Amino acid sequence: MKVGIVGCGIAGGYLAYRLSKKHDVTVFEHKKKIGKKACSGLVSERLWDFIPKNNKLVNHRIKKIIIHFPKKDVELVMDPPMMILDHDKLDRYVASLGSAKILLDKHVTAVSEEGILRADGEEYNFDYIIGADGPMSVVRKSIHGTTPKFSLGVFVYDDKDKAKKSDVVETWPLNDGFAWKIPRGDKVEYGVMEDPKVAMKEFKKLYKKKPKEIFSSLIPQGLVTSHTKRIAVVGDAAGLTKPWSGGGIIWSLQSVDMLVNNFPNFDKYNRELKEFFEPRIITSKFASKLGVQLGNNLPWLTPNKVLFDSDWIF
Repeated sequence: MKVGIVGCGIAGGYLAYRLSKKHDVTVFEHKKKIGKKACSGLVSERLWDFIPKNNKLVNHRIKKIIIHFPKKDVELVMDPPMMILDHDKLDRYVASLGSAKILLDKHVTAVSEEGILRADGEEYNFDYIIGADGPMSVVRKSIHGTTPKFSLGVFVYDDKDKAKKSDVVETWPLNDGFAWKIPRGDKVEYGVMEDPKVAMKEFKKLYKKKPKEIFSSLIPQGLVTSHTKRIAVVGDAAGLTKPWSGGGIIWSLQSVDMLVNNFPNFDKYNRELKEFFEPRIITSKFASKLGVQLGNNLPWLTPNKVLFDSDWIF
């Protein structure tokens, strides 16, 4: 079968790797080079459950996270450990694993339920089309998928910060998100995830130096599924990010596995996606808000140290 994939980030590359073992796969990537820089690249070692292990991708390791509440600090000891990766190198590595045809600098403008994909004025015909094209997914829009709520991530790198070799991430809860300080081995990342209306304001409170370059990224929050027989979405295009952190790598890979295991039955894939993720999204949102409320208002009820799995829904 002929399969068209839109987007060659972590979800699109992994999907191409899995599907190209049995099918004729073509990937359309709008950038001239594979790789996503606008992402912290903080991921658990569960990553190796999905792709062949490659320690060359690992820049640094994190042992714990400190949450700074107004009157108390809480220590999260990471189990499994967390790794700091260059997301662009990870994307390129995953894309290199399969045998799919990858077309760079191809701007997809629309897809149809008949399996027609339009890119740069040309038409391509496929048996199935899958959108792995991020939060502003063209595929999702083409099939009239609902638009999820977005947070905005704003961050910078500071290569002069003395904390760059630390193995501790620091975070500060905000009204509708959080601020962070992540040591990356060769630099420190400062960032904020918040409502787009106030994200930059909160970022300026966190980082008071004049940055060399500011990075930003939309973070979808809310599951979106398609309702067509021949078109589906995965990863960020499906709104899959963790409510407590905004991270999406492991959730993206999990959604790809679900699609591949059910391929080409997209109805079954979408049902499984909703059955698995919806209750976990609701539960994790509630748990995150409860934790923040306890930490802010009832610090004596909040433990000093917690053994924490960043992908605890699995």
